[in-house]
Amino acid sequence: MCLPPNSIGAVEKLWEALGSRWIKEGHDVTFVCKKPDAEETLPNRIYIKGYGRTGSFFKDFILDFIYSFKALWKIPQSDIVILNSQWSPILIRFFKKKCGKAIYSVERFPKHQLGYYYKYGGIDAFRCCSMAVYNEAISQSPEIKEITWTIPNFIDTELFLDKPKKHSSEHTEVVYMGRIHEEKGLEILTRACEKLCVSGEDLSLTLIGTYDLKKGGSGEKFKGKLDEIAKTLKINWLGAIYDSKELSNTLKSIAGGVFCYPSIAEKGETFGVAPLEAMATGLPTVFSELECFNDYLAPGENGLTFNHRSDNSVELLADRIYELMHNPGLYSSISENGVNTARKFGISTISEQFIDRFKTMLGEKTQI
Repeated sequence: MCLPPNSIGAVEKLWEALGSRWIKEGHDVTFVCKKPDAEETLPNRIYIKGYGRTGSFFKDFILDFIYSFKALWKIPQSDIVILNSQWSPILIRFFKKKCGKAIYSVERFPKHQLGYYYKYGGIDAFRCCSMAVYNEAISQSPEIKEITWTIPNFIDTELFLDKPKKHSSEHTEVVYMGRIHEEKGLEILTRACEKLCVSGEDLSLTLIGTYDLKKGGSGEKFKGKLDEIAKTLKINWLGAIYDSKELSNTLKSIAGGVFCYPSIAEKGETFGVAPLEAMATGLPTVFSELECFNDYLAPGENGLTFNHRSDNSVELLADRIYELMHNPGLYSSISENGVNTARKFGISTISEQFIDRFKTMLGEKTQI
């Protein structure tokens, strides 16, 4: 993606935010990225011609080789280079004289490639975005353990952090934000909310995200399926909100709501920024039992969980939502503890963890 990315691009947004912060702190940061369609250029960037996914693994494999080589060719003399593309960990061994220490940021569950990067490439460290990703990486490639560490992703606490909420409304708004995709467990969520409505509960379901196939959704057919399930339930389709300020304001405006992130993507979720952002706004949150949430989730204290693998997952999720609707004390404590947890994952805290790692790798040198 470009920097800044157009709409989607969570990894690009993360690194642009960190890099921009480091520039303000006096470090020398250069972004090497795909050239945007617009003529406008931004400082501290080296643009190269990018590519779009072709749908063919072989073609994408070749295109990524070309892209990664051009990116490494144009990188200036550096102390630290952070990599994320497919070929760059291998190709960087030919550019080590100017690239200094190379860190490969593992943002997705690995597919046995990290051992090859370690053996045949020029990687000095692997950074994992969660303990779930770290555990999988070490399980697949035990030889990389000594140079692998975890620093979690962050949220913009300046935008999302709010006061704890109280359930003061008779009507409950159940909220989800993210891609409208089958792997997100939205069929379970819709059936759970429909079940509660049929039993006489006053609630609605708000879905924030895109179902567009080109943007990672499951398409019109899946949207239609959810609409068919919701015979009694009202679904508010808000669409994707890509502007962070608008998104935070939307979440903050929901009084007495419940946030649900019922993902069933066992190897598709690596950290879970969206539910952490919701927690920051004070919305008590219900999670599926994926390992990736364990970096910040304490079930029963700052969030509730349901067994998404169970045959009666719909009933279990409905029970969790019902608990928050009818137990004001539980609602308030989950909300307050969620806000306090999210406070620890601000960009300033995560940025300092990266800088400390960089300094250690460089022997206390401070230029990045």
